Amino acid sequence: MFEYLMPQLIMPAYEGTLLYQTNIATVKRQIEYAAQRDVPWGISESGYNSVDANLNYQYRAFGVPGLGLKRGLEEDIVIAPYASMLALMISPLKACSNLQLLSKDGFKGEYGFYEAIDYTPSRVPRGSTNSIVRSYMVHHQGMSFLSLAHVLLNKPMQQRFELELRFNATLLLLQERIPRATVFYAHTADIIETNAIAADVQVRSINTPNTRLPEIQLLSNGHYHVMITNSGGGYSRWKNIAVTRWREDATKDDLGIFCYIKDVNSGKFWSNTHQPTLQSAKNYEAIFSQGHVEFKRNDFGIDTKTEVVISPEDDTELRRIRITNRTQSAKVLDITSFAEVVMASQASDEAHRPRSHGLAPWHSPLLRTSVRPYVLHSECRL
Repeated sequence: MFEYLMPQLIMPAYEGTLLYQTNIATVKRQIEYAAQRDVPWGISESGYNSVDANLNYQYRAFGVPGLGLKRGLEEDIVIAPYASMLALMISPLKACSNLQLLSKDGFKGEYGFYEAIDYTPSRVPRGSTNSIVRSYMVHHQGMSFLSLAHVLLNKPMQQRFELELRFNATLLLLQERIPRATVFYAHTADIIETNAIAADVQVRSINTPNTRLPEIQLLSNGHYHVMITNSGGGYSRWKNIAVTRWREDATKDDLGIFCYIKDVNSGKFWSNTHQPTLQSAKNYEAIFSQGHVEFKRNDFGIDTKTEVVISPEDDTELRRIRITNRTQSAKVLDITSFAEVVMASQASDEAHRPRSHGLAPWHSPLLRTSVRPYVLHSECRL
């Protein structure tokens, strides 16, 4: 809770902004999750019922699935009263009712509310439903006082913040409105049920490029899209613009972004994927997982590993190729990138057939690499 609400202890929050709505959704989700687990609400990082050799309580970050990115949050259930104190700034009536419930259940000591109440079954004594962490942490008590001041004294810290000229000059940053159109990103909590074990992300591994029909993987951030097959073919698109040329032909599947690799001394050549050279590799594997594509192959003692991802924040396609020399001699390799760049709509590209001149619009050697066994040294040759 504190990671979402602590900034509001000092900085102003403006209605209708992204931060304001986020804070409201945070408290709402905390209440819903606690109702599912049948406990009082308010989860944040805190002490819990485990001690070290000196009998000091241990301290760890706890959270709610759907709010925290960390996996396994549903395995612990530790309620921290100071989290409800922070929620007074967002939902004072519900927070006050929750604090009254905590007080009624005996979770208050000489200096106020105790640090936490641990409901995790593995840390609760036999015959009990919870274990009280009987300590007080000064910084949690301090945040509680600031939250009380926010509600009872008309936001004094926020007023001081706004009077500071250096902060006043940047207040517009706190007034970011909610965007009208947003991109949905899958959250790790979407695959987590409250009382179920999280399932592993599905991974497909294809050990051959010669399948009856191409196996495909789609990567996208909502604006930039990549389709790639198990042989390495496919397309890249940005909104309705075709970045690279592609034709729907399952028998060829020979268009996409490729990389030629040539052993300068022996004259042998291959590509980082099966397409476009169609050279059979000693070992070949295409791995499709959530948001990630990987190709692995071994040719003439040279391992090639290609990774393809799309940035979730920017409309950017990233491709990384790692080459490892497994032989006992040094190798000099020519590496050449290849793609047919379109930068027009797919329909427009299909309506105007490109004239062939023997070379694609973009076909340039990028670098020459000297590879020693297990060591990669490179210098650019433009």
